[in-house]
Amino acid sequence: MQPVLQSCADQPIDSLENTVRPTAASGIRRWSGVRIAFAGAGVLILTGCAAPPGPDLSPRITADDARTHVAYLASDEMEGRMTASRGSHRAGRYIAQRLTDAGVAPAGDADTYFQAFPYQGRHGRNVIGMLPPTNGGDEYVLIGAHYDHIGFGEIESRASEDERDSIHNGADDNASGVAVVLELAAAYGAERSPDQAPRRGLIFALWSGEEVGVLGSTHFAANPCVPIEQIVAYLNFDMVGHLKDNTLVVQGVGSSPGWGRWLERRNIPAGFNLRTQEDPYQPTDIIALYPKGVPVLGFYTGLNDLYNTPHDDPDTLNYEGIERIASFAKSIIDSAAGDVARLAYFEMPMEKATSPDRPVSTGTIPDYASGDVPGMRISGVRKGGPAEQAGIQEGDIIVEFDGHKIGDATDYQEALAGAKPDVTVDIAVLRDGERLVLKITPVGR
Repeated sequence: MQPVLQSCADQPIDSLENTVRPTAASGIRRWSGVRIAFAGAGVLILTGCAAPPGPDLSPRITADDARTHVAYLASDEMEGRMTASRGSHRAGRYIAQRLTDAGVAPAGDADTYFQAFPYQGRHGRNVIGMLPPTNGGDEYVLIGAHYDHIGFGEIESRASEDERDSIHNGADDNASGVAVVLELAAAYGAERSPDQAPRRGLIFALWSGEEVGVLGSTHFAANPCVPIEQIVAYLNFDMVGHLKDNTLVVQGVGSSPGWGRWLERRNIPAGFNLRTQEDPYQPTDIIALYPKGVPVLGFYTGLNDLYNTPHDDPDTLNYEGIERIASFAKSIIDSAAGDVARLAYFEMPMEKATSPDRPVSTGTIPDYASGDVPGMRISGVRKGGPAEQAGIQEGDIIVEFDGHKIGDATDYQEALAGAKPDVTVDIAVLRDGERLVLKITPVGR
């Protein structure tokens, strides 16, 4: 019997008929990019879309495989992967095929990999797969990253005026995070044996809708593929492509008293300069899962000048760094999935809103990797923007904005929420230990 795969090229964008549908089977193997399930003497061919494309990937975590994933997902063909767009549709098919190749079972709607959610009269789609628990367990570790980006610069583009309508490929944001999740899926898929498999199951989730308000992960949190209380932890990867000075930011450490011990122990062989942040209320997908009682951890290498510009391209990333981050994360997942005791959840009060509505922009790029520096350190400013015009420089630490004391990035976001466009205000910064008071005129978004 010859397998026949239908092309997805002409399928409607909201169709769920573009991924493999599993049927009951006693075993699964790879065969030319198609999963074949053996049931007794019969062979069931699981048909779906033609693989887009079919790279020769290793079951191990490698920089080369990460480069392959990013090169496809951040290509012009994906048109910036805006939620519910045709480019996002293509990217989702690629992700689903890679999960298929890894032997990860679909866990989305109607026995597919896709979980649809409404967005502006259309449907965005998460891509979800799972490896079941072993030894009769029913608990899971959730591993995820968002795969959407901002298309042709429709949302908060930092492009210059003459590039504003260009494709924003989003290699770091967040094809890099997707590459980590796909590498982890391949590695765990290759390990699934009674001697090697973790006790708990693993759910791999690639979210859409993050850039427009963490819509995909929020939808999953309300409509999980397993009861939410069976998810013991969530690890998120958002912008992990620019490892610099060996510094890795790990967010949400305060969501469980167990994270710190694991991070310290597992980092001994990994050797990162870890910058841990306690706050789980971060402007990324961990904020959707944490309020549901799930301990969360976010991996992040910080902002850079290419953020939300058409120049966030595959050739700018540190793939060896991505490989190291994926391997380090796997050691943490091994603990969360394999320890007999369930990871404890710690409820932190949300004293400050982390992502308020901001009617204005100052053109600053926060340095979230700056550790516990009082104030908000700036890693860069947008060329021609209000911050540059005010004289703010890379490395400056904002300590006051329009009379509001700034202790961290959250304080700054709150201060901006009350600002008005085209109204000049005082902004105080520390530069080489000296306090400077400058004038800045925010612009409307």
